[in-house]
Amino acid sequence: KVQNSQIVEKKPNKTMLQLPDIAVKLLLCLPSRLLGALDYAFVLLNRLVPSPKFFSNGYGEDFQMGQERYEKSLKELANGSYKFTLTEEMIDWGTKTLKAGVSIQVARFQSPLMDALPKESMYSKFLLVEPLKKDKEASKTNNGKPKVYVLMLPATGEMGASVRLNMAKTLAIEHGYSSVILTAPYYGERKPKNQTLFFLSSVRDILIQAQGIIEESAAVAVFLLKQSPNNTVLFTGFSFGAAMSSIACSFALKAGMDGSRLGAALYVGCASPCVLSDGVLEDGIAWEALRGRRGGEEPTASNESHKTTRKVLFEELYKTQLENIKPPEGNDAAIVQGNSMEHDHFIKVKYAREFEQQVQATSQQDYQVEWLPGGHVFAALARPLLHKKLIVDTCSKIRMIE
Repeated sequence: KVQNSQIVEKKPNKTMLQLPDIAVKLLLCLPSRLLGALDYAFVLLNRLVPSPKFFSNGYGEDFQMGQERYEKSLKELANGSYKFTLTEEMIDWGTKTLKAGVSIQVARFQSPLMDALPKESMYSKFLLVEPLKKDKEASKTNNGKPKVYVLMLPATGEMGASVRLNMAKTLAIEHGYSSVILTAPYYGERKPKNQTLFFLSSVRDILIQAQGIIEESAAVAVFLLKQSPNNTVLFTGFSFGAAMSSIACSFALKAGMDGSRLGAALYVGCASPCVLSDGVLEDGIAWEALRGRRGGEEPTASNESHKTTRKVLFEELYKTQLENIKPPEGNDAAIVQGNSMEHDHFIKVKYAREFEQQVQATSQQDYQVEWLPGGHVFAALARPLLHKKLIVDTCSKIRMIE
């Protein structure tokens, strides 16, 4: 029998605790890192196979005009004079195609940026995908509830509509949602003849493209909201499309649209196109054409460092930042949700975090973002599943608010 004994607890060595913890963390994030490494396939491919570059014509001859056009819209938003004028009569509706439980209709209208766009891009184009009324399951899903329109904006390089169209068909058949698939200026049928694939020739082009996507999609959203007080609109997109979705939603709110009927599902996005200048896509830019220039000016320093050239480009692209179009207080979007990738080398974590902070200001509720394993390439491959899931989750929450 031991009397007056003291039990002394031996404190574990901190190093012994830390090493297993670190090992566990590394083990848990290993799959995500491996999936994220797929992003570097773009760099490898770009170096092994000669390909066109973004901004081969530098900032563009009329770069200043592009800036002024954007500033004009911001000024009109600020003073309340910006007007959405799209009406039924202004839309050129094509023939409906009925197929596999959905109707698909092509439509065109004059872009609000017609004066700034090349002739091939002057008219906006979109596909309207709707569930057929005879589809009992879709009708039952939508019975007695607001009609949901999902506005799908394109990602960088998304010239066609195949991925979005497949998602739209599923959303129509399984959930009764209608979708609007927009073609961006400079893409698809709207691509200028002298442009190679999706590689925009100048910085001015990407700024005008971004503004075009924003104003055209916002115009369609407002048009749909005016059709019925029961309609709701969800902006969505992947990557660049998510960035433009967030800004377009804020644009519509800033112009006075009812935020209770607007939402956004932002799949792996950022706050502006500035990520082009800092990340994997940096290898795809014609830096020599930008070196020594300040916007549309003539070269001032041919020996300018790459760091300085990149900084100037970053500042120009930053002007389309989401925070520049903050909606008026009290008129926020009903719900905004998003996904970001844990090891994304296209949109670095710091830009995803910045996006979170800026999006928070556009939602009536806390911005809900889920971080997923992998990088940008994996997000693109998993898009038919993960992006669709985000859309459905966000739409269901808009309905609950309603």
